[in-house]
Amino acid sequence: MIKVTACNQETHVIETAQAICGDSTTAVHQVPQPEEGGSTPTSPLQLTVKPPTLRAANDFVQAHHRHNSRTARDGGKFAICCEFGDRVVGVAIVGNPLSATYMDRERYGHVAEVLRTCTNEDAPKNAVSFLYGACTRICREMGFDTLISYTLTDESGASLKGAGWQHVADTKPVSPGWRKKDHLSETRVFQEVMNKVKRRWQCRLRQHPR
Repeated sequence: MIKVTACNQETHVIETAQAICGDSTTAVHQVPQPEEGGSTPTSPLQLTVKPPTLRAANDFVQAHHRHNSRTARDGGKFAICCEFGDRVVGVAIVGNPLSATYMDRERYGHVAEVLRTCTNEDAPKNAVSFLYGACTRICREMGFDTLISYTLTDESGASLKGAGWQHVADTKPVSPGWRKKDHLSETRVFQEVMNKVKRRWQCRLRQHPR
């Protein structure tokens, strides 16, 4: 059982706020933001991280996510859940970057992507930031150099800012339809959200020499 203290979160924000962007986009300076999540205020001391299966995490996403469905084949490197008391109130799923560009380890090092974060109506206000912070610590311990994630342009990204991440770029608009052909094409389900413009967020976990 992993407990996260407020002190550890503050230290993490200070460290990751100094991250270097992976492209020419100007980094967004961190400023205090209201946190996303439910209406119940709480302390990080009341939240606990536990390791669900990828299928169980995807079941939670299927039931509670506003615009995303399951990951392809319930895939990912690992999943975590956030418990508030004895109730699971949120999950996060981390996997390989969906963009093949970030699989170039010589240029970018070892990169992982937070593929899904999701909370339910019982989640306290800081649950999403808590999940991002836990994913960051786990990936740092696993040896990753960078962690990335995406949000829609109509989402504030307050939870990512609260976890010390930086907005580094926006994706380009794309035309409707599914164009990617690979070994998952027969089982991958197209989702309308895939064609929406998104903000890319980044947390640099360690320096990667180029």
